[in-house]
Amino acid sequence: MFGLKAVVALMGLASIVAAAPAEDNRVHVKRQGDDIKNCYCGRDTGSALVSDPDTTKAACADYGSYAGPYPTRCQIIIDINEPLYIDKCKALGQPTGWCEK
Repeated sequence: MFGLKAVVALMGLASIVAAAPAEDNRVHVKRQGDDIKNCYCGRDTGSALVSDPDTTKAACADYGSYAGPYPTRCQIIIDINEPLYIDKCKALGQPTGWCEK
């Protein structure tokens, strides 16, 4: 039959295999920095786009997340949210909304 050393070795091997982590089958979503767009609500003065922080914050609650300690820009990751965000800016009374990389 088996010797004592062989049994101990097999039991050690079995404990190593049992302690190995199970395969991780969760879906991981990787946020890539170049997929993030900074979006704003505001108006076009002709020479520059001027954002309105209050409206930007209000529209951002549905389609993105605030960036930094001040709600001056809204970060949107999913491209389909960009036109929805711009429509929300207009619904909140701003003439326009825009996003930039």
